[in-house]
Amino acid sequence: MSSSPETTQKRGYGLRVRRGLGLRRGLPGAGRPRNPVVEGPPGDSSQVQNRAFLWLPFADCQQQTTSNSISHSSAADNARGILDTFLSVKRKREIDDSEPEDRRNGPHGQSSIPVTRETLLSDYDEALKNAVKDFTQALENAEKTLNPIAQKADSIDAERLALAGHKVLGLRVENTKLLKDNNTLKSENALLQQSLRTKETEVSEARRNSDKWEAKAKRNERLLIGIQSNVAQAQRALATSLAVDQDL
Repeated sequence: MSSSPETTQKRGYGLRVRRGLGLRRGLPGAGRPRNPVVEGPPGDSSQVQNRAFLWLPFADCQQQTTSNSISHSSAADNARGILDTFLSVKRKREIDDSEPEDRRNGPHGQSSIPVTRETLLSDYDEALKNAVKDFTQALENAEKTLNPIAQKADSIDAERLALAGHKVLGLRVENTKLLKDNNTLKSENALLQQSLRTKETEVSEARRNSDKWEAKAKRNERLLIGIQSNVAQAQRALATSLAVDQDL
């Protein structure tokens, strides 16, 4: 008897799954359930986690394909982790899909076709080899695609580095020239300042000498005025003396 996609059923080892989510039944077996996976109430995050845990290794594989340093052993481990949790359920689902509806749903809802451990292990090994081969081929293709891009990026980086180094070298040469010119200007400025101080000293000395000569000139002018006054007095005295002599 078939169930709707929303019906929760319990099969085999106690796997509690929903139809329509890719997992129809658990592994065959009877007896008390071991390690059941119990879904939480509506809105509980455990339902999402129970459905999504199988896809976590795929995310790891997808992220690692973008790196050139992935080893084949890590790829095989990822594939083995995926298949270890998925292939057994997939194998059982394929067998269930191939059965008639009346044989699929037996008295206890279990498959009437036995699935042996050897069959599952054989399918597991074959699928694992194919998965590793496909993943290795995909990795090689990714490396073939990424290696030219990486080489081109390295070439571009080398060109940019060389150009930057050339620019830096040019700037260093120009900086050295500017430093030399600056040192020359500093030396010239020091000489000019020294010459200016010398000129200022000479000007100060000339001013002091000028003041001395100006004082001497004033003193000589006063002496000249005194001499002229004495000469005038002598002339007047001489004239008076000559007049007295004539009267006599």
